[in-house]
Amino acid sequence: MRSLLNKRTIYVTGKGGVGKTTTAAALAKWAASENRRVLLFEINSQGRLPAIFGGPPLGHAPRELAPGIWGANINPRESMHEYALLVLKFELLYRTIFRNKLVDYFLTAVPSLAELCMTGKIWHHHQVTGEYLGTPPPDLIIVDCPASGHAYTLLHTPKVIAELTPPGPMKENAQKMWDYFSSPYDAASVFVTLPEEMPVNETLEFEKKFRDAGLPGGPVIINRVLPGYENAARWAAARRNIQQLDGAARMVESHAIRLARQQEQMDILRQRLPRHQVVEIPWINLEEEQHEAALPVATMLSARFPPDQEPFSD
Repeated sequence: MRSLLNKRTIYVTGKGGVGKTTTAAALAKWAASENRRVLLFEINSQGRLPAIFGGPPLGHAPRELAPGIWGANINPRESMHEYALLVLKFELLYRTIFRNKLVDYFLTAVPSLAELCMTGKIWHHHQVTGEYLGTPPPDLIIVDCPASGHAYTLLHTPKVIAELTPPGPMKENAQKMWDYFSSPYDAASVFVTLPEEMPVNETLEFEKKFRDAGLPGGPVIINRVLPGYENAARWAAARRNIQQLDGAARMVESHAIRLARQQEQMDILRQRLPRHQVVEIPWINLEEEQHEAALPVATMLSARFPPDQEPFSD
């Protein structure tokens, strides 16, 4: 069995706003602390990831974010450019063909071509020596995926292309990508959620979609778990006992209700996803820079994942 950090690619996905990017950065920091060379990708993003590391926005070419961690922002147009150059070999030929407005319009309209080029870049970086790393490819690629629906479309595209495209280079490359992305030995999906009804429902929905499509499973990380949930019954009792104290009662009542709902949603996750390792990350109250959250989360992840435990069981 391979532990999470011994995978070659980790996809971090979940509903928007659940802390995916912070989790991806924390996984990268944890891996780097274990002497892994990490390549951290964001997908056509507005640049939250480099802000966590205190640097300028990322470009399409990887650059160092921190010791042992490199990052890049994958976007459709640059990915298409890179793929075309790999095939055509010459920049001038690329410009002649692909800067033609009619060709550009056609390529933009082709379903799934942009997704295939972006997944192709991820796959390509496991096949080649990267100048940004010195000699070998990265030990681990972490992909800060878009929100669940877009992440599913992105990762599922190579399978669709491989099944529908006639024999040729595109079909062959798409099949190689899918074989790699769907390998439970090489890859894992990390589902990030909150202990709330809508994020939990989306996690359950897309975990099933990933599983049905043949994408690999992985751990479920519950972010922003309020402290004291294990004593929810005591909070409920306190709520009953101080009802005569109006202001305090309302405060205790509100907290008791949140704890009860949080516990209910975490129980649902564990019951519905018994094969997944479920990891709780407590609420971190940061008064200053949000990027400070990544380091304590990385420390928590390293403590919660046994080094030789598979985070998902078949």
